[in-house]
Amino acid sequence: RQRQGILIASALLGVVSLLGMRLIRVDSDFLYYFSPRSEVRLDNETINREIVGSNPFYMVIEGTEAGLLKRWDVLKHIKELQQYIATLPGITSSLSLVDYFELLEAGLNKVGEQDLVIDDNGNLVPAKAKTFWDDPKNLDPLLKIVATTPETFKSVVTADFGKANILVRTNLSGSA
Repeated sequence: RQRQGILIASALLGVVSLLGMRLIRVDSDFLYYFSPRSEVRLDNETINREIVGSNPFYMVIEGTEAGLLKRWDVLKHIKELQQYIATLPGITSSLSLVDYFELLEAGLNKVGEQDLVIDDNGNLVPAKAKTFWDDPKNLDPLLKIVATTPETFKSVVTADFGKANILVRTNLSGSA
């Protein structure tokens, strides 16, 4: 007996629901639950501004075979990916196996201030050690260091060099 009234009420409820859907905010930003002046939000903003992004995420790089991440060209692609990631808004830093290699190499390749280097034209130039980017064979000693202490590097690469992580830090929060 009330069929027409029920249909009209249902249609009106459906229209109101469709209009109300535009007001739904889907996000997983847990900082949103705290007031803008709360200690948690202020501390988070301080970390983002003064130190580095407070929200990390990992990018996993999987090789098609074990040992693939020992190759110079693959490491170059990882470096280029990190450089690209650094240009994205909200990204504050990234850390990967490549960064560890560069840091290790800087420690291994200390060039003395007393060293004299002459370029191809016979001019005296400042001494500068070749990096593994300049000469891929310089990568071998770094790979040996990582192979001898795989536990030290397990956060960035698997022992078989089949998978690696890039830790990316951002000051953005929430899934939106």
